[in-house]
Amino acid sequence: MLYVQRQALGEAARAALNLGRPGDAETAARTLLSLPSESGNDSAHLSLDQPDDPVWGQVLLAQAACEQGRQAEALQTLEPALAHYHDAQAQGAGYLAFCQHFARALYVQALAEPADSSDTARRREALDQAAALLQGLTDEARQLHDSKQLRSWIAAAQKKLNPDAEQTK
Repeated sequence: MLYVQRQALGEAARAALNLGRPGDAETAARTLLSLPSESGNDSAHLSLDQPDDPVWGQVLLAQAACEQGRQAEALQTLEPALAHYHDAQAQGAGYLAFCQHFARALYVQALAEPADSSDTARRREALDQAAALLQGLTDEARQLHDSKQLRSWIAAAQKKLNPDAEQTK
């Protein structure tokens, strides 16, 4: 039952973000983070190639904070999640949910970085990494709604950073 509860809260946070209700998303993400991690019988459904994502709630919470204008808080919330994803990637993680979650974390990092010129390179790098993660998915996985939506968000953010890129091509 814990798995279902975690899944429902994650979906509730994502839905609230998609609807432009970051306060509701924050509430759902904080509740998700308050739940104990998977263990015992509840983890029987997990496989070794797709373990539970213990930091997904942090990504959703960071996005909610960012959308409420609290970028510094978002970056602080996101920091341990990014470290987790980088470590998992170094250990060979590459399943679909991992790539989508990591790409979204990188996207949120780019949104949360200060907008001054010294941080533009970090924003661009995070967006490029996110795009590369999603590009590395199979053709079928790239056609999934979540992947397509995230790719469009990343492309829009990249275009904002490089508004003249279209004209110079």
